[in-house]
Amino acid sequence: MKLNINFPALDRLISQMGAPLSKWRTQKVKLSEREILRQELEAGKEVSIDQIHSFGGLLEHEGEQILIYIKATGKDKDTLLHDTKNCPKFHFAECATIRGKRKENRLQRYHATIRMDGKFECTWTNDETREEGEIEAELIVCKNCLKEIAWKGYGTSDQEGSNDTIAQDFEIADFLRTYEPLFHTKPSKTSSTPTTAIYPKKWAQTSLTYRSSRQWKCEECGVNLSKKEHRRLLHTHHITGDLSDSSHLNLKALCILCHAGQPNHGHMKVSLSEQREIEALRHA
Repeated sequence: MKLNINFPALDRLISQMGAPLSKWRTQKVKLSEREILRQELEAGKEVSIDQIHSFGGLLEHEGEQILIYIKATGKDKDTLLHDTKNCPKFHFAECATIRGKRKENRLQRYHATIRMDGKFECTWTNDETREEGEIEAELIVCKNCLKEIAWKGYGTSDQEGSNDTIAQDFEIADFLRTYEPLFHTKPSKTSSTPTTAIYPKKWAQTSLTYRSSRQWKCEECGVNLSKKEHRRLLHTHHITGDLSDSSHLNLKALCILCHAGQPNHGHMKVSLSEQREIEALRHA
């Protein structure tokens, strides 16, 4: 659709000033492949289980961290709105449930999403009237996924009721932002990429635990990134480049600027806004 854009008030001011008019026109901006993919994921992209991969124990599709769920739930509208504990759960990790699906070769179709508001586009079915439709449902997180990465200590505490509380308090936005640095900075395969460029199964949790143990401070420049909104700017770096060695002697907590400056890290891009944010925090 063509838009006609006019600024009559501005044109009048230019005329009063006697300034010459300059010609300008809007231009089409082509979205990058990644931007297109993220738009598809925001809307809920249909994927098969063989298009879903594991990175550090978390699920990914074409390099993006994802949540997956079954859209065709087979449930009625009322159940999806008010009784989601009896609906299929959503997943974020290569948990026992997903491993079972792969082992059984059940080629069930999933939908992948990065939507952060906790709502999932689901199909409802009325068995009596044979009617179908779509509705936004607030599905529940898979407890096997929580256990797989020990999210906030899930499955590790002896305190009664602690697991239920962690599951009930799970927030998708908090979760996706916590692990965002792992996906946005992982190296692409180049001639300079270490031959051991395979992260261990539970790398996501290892990285989170290590950064927390360093009080969310960069071990090189010392910038404090402990506030929740800044934690995405702190990464866990492998000193030797051997990604399979996650011993603390081989790890270092680095802000994204210090991390990008490490050898063989030319693939790592730092946006201008991230650079300004870190520089401001360094001088705070």
